[in-house]
Amino acid sequence: MRRGPAVFVMISLLVGSAYGAQRAFSTGWERVTRFSPAAWQAAKPAAGPAPLANRLVLIVVDGLRPDETSLLPSLDRLRRLGSAYNLSAPGPSYQLPVSATLLTGAQPQTHGVVLPTVTQPLQADSLFSAAARVRIPAGGVGQPGLGQLLGPTAGTWHNAGDAAALLAQARTLLAPTGPRLVLVQTNQLVTGRQEARSADPASPSYKEVLGQVDAQLMQMIELVDLKTASVVVVGSTPTDAAGVHRA
Repeated sequence: MRRGPAVFVMISLLVGSAYGAQRAFSTGWERVTRFSPAAWQAAKPAAGPAPLANRLVLIVVDGLRPDETSLLPSLDRLRRLGSAYNLSAPGPSYQLPVSATLLTGAQPQTHGVVLPTVTQPLQADSLFSAAARVRIPAGGVGQPGLGQLLGPTAGTWHNAGDAAALLAQARTLLAPTGPRLVLVQTNQLVTGRQEARSADPASPSYKEVLGQVDAQLMQMIELVDLKTASVVVVGSTPTDAAGVHRA
């Protein structure tokens, strides 16, 4: 027998066997990675799980310190229904970088907002941009800089005036027909602290300021149906001696 044809046939058989083994491995691996029990497939929902709430209301109180939250009775109900905790994050203590960190969950070196003024809308992915992608109506009221930071993703944005104007705009946003994602930013504590020239809770003038902020929060919280909506109240304070911003 000639060796040439025999060698050719042997090589062909080896190549064919290798190709068949590769196909068998590929098919088997695909089936393994895609395998799921029939019972699990039947129980798997067609879409994602139902949201925990139909609405999210985020209230940002500029200048609110962690130790002051226990002095605001308006927050007691939220604590009983939910939870409270302190969050420390490094970064500039300017209001806009703090807001960017809050809305993106990223540090300034990632979201890029490090200055007290806005030069362009927030470029990093944020709570509001995520809402815009899935067409969840959004809106807010607060300082003009925050509205510029959010840009088109802010939806219906109102620039805050005095305390009465802010509350009136918040009423519109928090009405049952209002947007499902609402951001309310109040700087009443900051301005009141400046007028009182004190940040000592034991000071009578500052106690009055805290009482005014508490009344404002109470009125806004009462506008929300807590059975169908989640309310998150956060405060921001300047950096401490260690350069850590507390929100």
